[in-house]
Amino acid sequence: MQLTRLIQSLLVSLVLTCYCSGSFAQPTNVPLPAEPGEEVLFFTDRDMYVTTEEIMFSAFCTGPGEVPGKDWSQVLYVELVRWNGKKIAGTKVLIAEGMAHGTIDVPAEVESGNYYLRAYTKWMRNYSPYNYSYLLLKIVNPNTTATETGPDENAVKGAQPAAVTNDVTDQVFFSGMKDIYGMREPVTIDIDVNSMLAGNNIVLGVVREHSKTHPGASYTFETLAGNDGPAATVQYYPEIRGLSLSGKVVDAVQGQPAVQARVNLSTVAEPLYFSTMETDSAGDFLFTFPDIRGDHEFHIAVEGAESGQLDLLIDNDFCTRPVTLPYQPFFLTGDEKDLVRDLALNAQIRSRFGINSAYSARPAEQAYPFYGAPDRTIYEKEYIELKNMGEFFYELVYEVNVRQTNGKASLYMTGIGTLVSYSPLLLMDNIRIDNIDALLDVSCRRVERIEVVNRGYVIGNRFYGGIISLYSEAHDMAGMKLGEDNNFFVLSLPEEKEMRFPDYSGDTGAANVPDRRNTLAWYPAVKLSADKSSRISFYTPDVPGTYTIYLTGVNEQDGALMYATQEIIVAE
Repeated sequence: MQLTRLIQSLLVSLVLTCYCSGSFAQPTNVPLPAEPGEEVLFFTDRDMYVTTEEIMFSAFCTGPGEVPGKDWSQVLYVELVRWNGKKIAGTKVLIAEGMAHGTIDVPAEVESGNYYLRAYTKWMRNYSPYNYSYLLLKIVNPNTTATETGPDENAVKGAQPAAVTNDVTDQVFFSGMKDIYGMREPVTIDIDVNSMLAGNNIVLGVVREHSKTHPGASYTFETLAGNDGPAATVQYYPEIRGLSLSGKVVDAVQGQPAVQARVNLSTVAEPLYFSTMETDSAGDFLFTFPDIRGDHEFHIAVEGAESGQLDLLIDNDFCTRPVTLPYQPFFLTGDEKDLVRDLALNAQIRSRFGINSAYSARPAEQAYPFYGAPDRTIYEKEYIELKNMGEFFYELVYEVNVRQTNGKASLYMTGIGTLVSYSPLLLMDNIRIDNIDALLDVSCRRVERIEVVNRGYVIGNRFYGGIISLYSEAHDMAGMKLGEDNNFFVLSLPEEKEMRFPDYSGDTGAANVPDRRNTLAWYPAVKLSADKSSRISFYTPDVPGTYTIYLTGVNEQDGALMYATQEIIVAE
């Protein structure tokens, strides 16, 4: 154990040193500790869903504890998978202060069956996928009779590990409730706990009455790992600064790692991100995205590589290692059939009125280029039309001069600044270009503006004498051609979201929109106190019936799982 902690401590120091920039070559042959040192325990709002619904989840994440006050990994990967680990849907959420929460949509085409929701960090991918955290969910597709099939008819049917959970309802006190509520009526409940439960992070949900009294907690299948153990050295590094993108560059002919190959990665059209690095002795590279959220199109290429000379391989952002999880045959009890009919009707009505999510993305902050504010911006339409960009640079961009050497053009900065001996970084729609002659022949009318940074700039270990960033009018690289080895792809980065449940306190304009929520409220992280009550508020829906308020979490004193429930009745 002491050796494991020593290795982890050394690894922390190494990673923290490397992560000082947004990209770095991964240190090779770093010994992997015997245990990951990270654990994930998560809960969902329910354990039964119909297609097109969203699964709400909340996760407790613990790390090695070698970096005081910091999370080890800052990104949690959550997937809906089949028994063989095949991904059906996935999302990435940020970890903050040991907590993560979000939603994952159930695709409309999924067949009815029992599926697993699983969660893990990138660091945990160094170890067996059986050590990830799993939770069995029942999903019903009301539009087809097809059901999810197992490995074969003779496969051993397994059951998920039973989690020992303590009912602490007698230690949780609910007050302020009415006997019966009307539809769309506000509910305010005060929650008090004794000192034993105070200070714990609790997940709280309000859902339709269910055959289960409380949703279960996730678990691992580490006993099934067998020989599917950890590698000898580190393959995936902890994402301590946000989402990362890793990969390898190899010689296309000999298949050997391409050492010190220069890899450039950037967002397309939007200048939110640009980074560059050289591969290490194993041909590996690693980029991080600390300040970007949502889905973005990226461009990646090896600088100066001729067509077909190098192969650029990008690691899959989700785990692709096969597993064989216990297969659960699908069936519905009589009570579940009645519940499914209501769930399906509610989901279809909500979809018809465009009410599909209880989460909404936080308003995006003003986006700035990765280089900040430029020293000058030149808009092409503010000037008379010139023949091409060569004339435009000569006449109007006084910070840049064109130099001809042996019949080949190059650009350099003329201002007084730092790193003047280095060539500037030249971008078109935030993609690095080096064909200066082709750029100078581009029609001026195809370029919307030019932004100039007339001072030295450092990215990773690369020095530039400035930045010349052009933006095409039609976001089409102004017609410039890129080589076959340039790659474009869309990458989903973690997006910070906030809850969006109905509020009928004023005139919301939603009087004619039916409120048929299956989950009335979801509080992914509630800190209970013994000194004062914790208050929750929500509105009842348009569907009468019995609803269950449940609290679930982990007692930090002894690590025991615990839950408490309380029912409310909604009448017409």
